Amino acid sequence: MERRKNVARRCFAGENSPVARNHRVPGGRPESLNSAKRNAGRGRETARGPLNVRALIILAVAFVLNASPLVSPAQPLELLPVARIGEFPGAAVAPSAIAAVTFDPDGSLLAFDCRSQMLIQLSPRGSWLRETGGFGFGEGSFRGGSDIAMIGFEIWVADPLAGRILRFDRWLAPLGPFSHTMDDNYRQPFERPVSVAQAASGDIVILERDLQEALLLDRSARLIETIAGYGETVEAMIAPRRIEISRDGLIAIADPGTRRALLFDRFGSPRGSRPWMVDGEGPTGVAWRLGSLWVCGSGGVVTYGRSGDLLGTWEADFFGFEPADLAIRGDLLAVAGGGSLHLYRILNGNE
Repeated sequence: MERRKNVARRCFAGENSPVARNHRVPGGRPESLNSAKRNAGRGRETARGPLNVRALIILAVAFVLNASPLVSPAQPLELLPVARIGEFPGAAVAPSAIAAVTFDPDGSLLAFDCRSQMLIQLSPRGSWLRETGGFGFGEGSFRGGSDIAMIGFEIWVADPLAGRILRFDRWLAPLGPFSHTMDDNYRQPFERPVSVAQAASGDIVILERDLQEALLLDRSARLIETIAGYGETVEAMIAPRRIEISRDGLIAIADPGTRRALLFDRFGSPRGSRPWMVDGEGPTGVAWRLGSLWVCGSGGVVTYGRSGDLLGTWEADFFGFEPADLAIRGDLLAVAGGGSLHLYRILNGNE
């Protein structure tokens, strides 16, 4: 009888009455009468099921939104002209056929003019700093230089006609040639080096012009292995011109003879190729940027994504000259052609 009286008092008591304030739910917390009614309603609704359905729908939508982030649509690549470097007031001989270009670690430009056989260094703003070289057989001269590369803090120039690779410090002082040390089989490790690059391991990769192969050597010029040779690849090299290695060890060889850029892993296994997509000779130059591959030739510049998809094509009319080589540092693209260098800012694009 007493229990029924307590229930009646709770049912007819106001929300703020002492009875209502002292009413407790099974968890032991005080609960108002209205709250108790609302909770009881929820319990009945849950038992019927509609609330569960709505909750599941809301949870499913939230999960899909969180698990599937929005993907921005592909943006086209754009090249914004920054500067044209066509005057070299400090040069002994004005360049007229720049065939190779690269950046040093400080952002300065290095260019090689195949007509005068001069190695030229320019500031990041394009002003002339110094030069060296010329025709000859001396320690710092060339007979037919074709490519330049930064190997650590040294500048290396491949000279296939002289059959050697010349080394310079960052101020263009000669350091002597990369040694012709014989390997264990008493065979010269390279004969006509047309291009050179450094692998992530620190070893040197040399592209042979006449043997159509790439050689992996240690810093003492001893042959480790031939990583890509004629007849051993899916598409054999015919006239290899440039070699470049990405940060993850993928080797790209520009071969205008096959009109393709040939790809290999660091063990020499073929990893496909990229076709030359425009008219004219090419590709003659190659560079990597964030995993995307950039190639150039007399017909213009072409770039490919990681999976081989075409990202951009700029024909020679866009540049106003026939590109011979290119180099990339960050979002800055340097293109060499004729007697000048041209700098472009790479904009947009999903590389």
